Amino acid sequence: NFKIFNENAIVESFAGNTYNTDLWQINSIDGTGQIDTSKVSVKNGALVFANAGDGCYFALKNTYRDFILDFDIVEVQEGSTFVGLAFGMDNIDDNFWAPGGNMVYLQVANTDAFKDGAALLGTDPAGVGTDNGGGRGWTRPGYELWSGDGPNPEVLNYRLIVRNGNAEVYYKKASDPAETLDVLRIRFAGFGDTTGFFKFVSTAGGNFTLDNIKFQPF
Repeated sequence: NFKIFNENAIVESFAGNTYNTDLWQINSIDGTGQIDTSKVSVKNGALVFANAGDGCYFALKNTYRDFILDFDIVEVQEGSTFVGLAFGMDNIDDNFWAPGGNMVYLQVANTDAFKDGAALLGTDPAGVGTDNGGGRGWTRPGYELWSGDGPNPEVLNYRLIVRNGNAEVYYKKASDPAETLDVLRIRFAGFGDTTGFFKFVSTAGGNFTLDNIKFQPF
């Protein structure tokens, strides 16, 4: 079962407000592209993007093709831009819109994807993503990252599976039964060869906190 994490899994819990610098690399810059270590940092045992600039990231230093990724979205501040999951990047410093780059990105109430900087439509098995021409993963009510009332009050558990050029997204609330994370929310096909670097990214104005990262190559 490829969903089982084993001894080859990369686990990062940010215990002690640190991370494994042999495996991970941070790029923390402000809106002008200048280095500002406050934009992506580890605080209170979690990874924090704080008004991050374009090009901020938390990236694995090695390249991979197929993998399963689990992580927690602890909080997304109201008004934040997306939480980006970029993969297949040719160079670790490439922006998510660079040629050859791929990304699944989590917005306030939907999940979308890029391939080579262009939108890639997906398939929602529940038929929810059928508005506006379809191809978007409309978030189930109660699972939005934030609303006019502020950040979602619950931690959200996310899973991304990238395999054979396709990407699948799963999510649940921390209070949901564990098997809820086995419910496929949206599938994007046609990425092609996804060999390259993986990283969490933001665009200008990203304000979110992540934790409990597990990355399993397969």
